[in-house]
Amino acid sequence: MKKSKFFQSTLKFLGHIVSEEGIQVDSEKTQAIRDFPIPPNLKSLQRFLGMAENAVKDDSRISRATGLCKKLVGHFSHSWKKKVALNEAQEELQLPKHALITECPTRWGSRQQMIERILEQQKALSQIRSAENYDGEDTQELLDMALFLVSRFKTNYTAADKLPNIKAKVMSDIKEISQKDAVNSESTTGRQNVDTDLPSLAKKTKKSLGSFFKTVTAMPVSLQLEEAIASELNSYLLNPTIDSEEDPLLWWKQHRINFPRLSRLAQKYLCIPATSSPSERVFSTGGNVVTCQHSCLKPEMVDMLVFLAKNL
Repeated sequence: MKKSKFFQSTLKFLGHIVSEEGIQVDSEKTQAIRDFPIPPNLKSLQRFLGMAENAVKDDSRISRATGLCKKLVGHFSHSWKKKVALNEAQEELQLPKHALITECPTRWGSRQQMIERILEQQKALSQIRSAENYDGEDTQELLDMALFLVSRFKTNYTAADKLPNIKAKVMSDIKEISQKDAVNSESTTGRQNVDTDLPSLAKKTKKSLGSFFKTVTAMPVSLQLEEAIASELNSYLLNPTIDSEEDPLLWWKQHRINFPRLSRLAQKYLCIPATSSPSERVFSTGGNVVTCQHSCLKPEMVDMLVFLAKNL
């Protein structure tokens, strides 16, 4: 009972003061920060900023901003074309020829240096990013088709004047795919039908008197295909769009029975193109490990260091 206190108006708990007014930070715990001396030099300022960064590292706004800066630096670090473009933009805008700096968790002030360097080269970076446009007709057509086949968007973000051209492109592409499939199926069935010259043993079905008066009007195959494609296309457009968090590729896998022709077209425009970027990044990592100062490393050690650099 000696350690117990009753009828208290305030309570100190884990660096906070709990009272009838709410929960507040204990001023005694922040006194050291308020009385922190003014940094006399740059190194002291960097240490203070590093301490402040650790205090606010969990803030979602700051983490998002630093994450975007890291992505921007990585985009220019992993591409030699971007490095050349950055040098040309620096010469054109008469900016210092400085390389971008990435944040290092074990180095004080590296986050501040990264942001400062990006702000210094902001004009050059903006000029390079603005040059990455998609004004080509072929590229724009590819983007329109891919956007149309993504079940999240369909025609939500497409101009109304482009819809007839996109639908016509869809029809022509599906016809082309169907014709290729028909040619392939005819070639395979021609090889399999080895017994076509043998007389059929099946019994002939008897025809009634009314069958002789029937008039059969056969529709051309092209018209049947166009009607089937148009019906499937209208059904796809009437189908509601999926949530933005759902996977459109998984949606096409689940609905390929309902849209067999459009699913083939989605495989063409939504496929992941092959790239050599992963292997190039491994070689870049190896070049960062084996430097002039570390040129005597054994191959086994280089393999382990590259493995750690890519997996940590």
